[in-house]
Amino acid sequence: MTETQGEAALSPLMPFVLERTFTRTIDTIADTLGQYGDGPSIQAAIDLVGRYQLAGLQSLMAPKHRGQGGPRSQSSE
Repeated sequence: MTETQGEAALSPLMPFVLERTFTRTIDTIADTLGQYGDGPSIQAAIDLVGRYQLAGLQSLMAPKHRGQGGPRSQSSE
């Protein structure tokens, strides 16, 4: 990540964000197994989680472009 994100990848926030993201993924998989009893539904739900995670990780590791990225303004949501 440091090759594409530079020093931002070394932020102390990164381990926290990654840990929370993957913890939530484990929770989602466990909830999926509790909610659905048939293989095709479980597989479809897990595939969706995987695609979502992969897209987020690809975005995180993509090189920053000039004029894009950077800190976003914080909302009060």
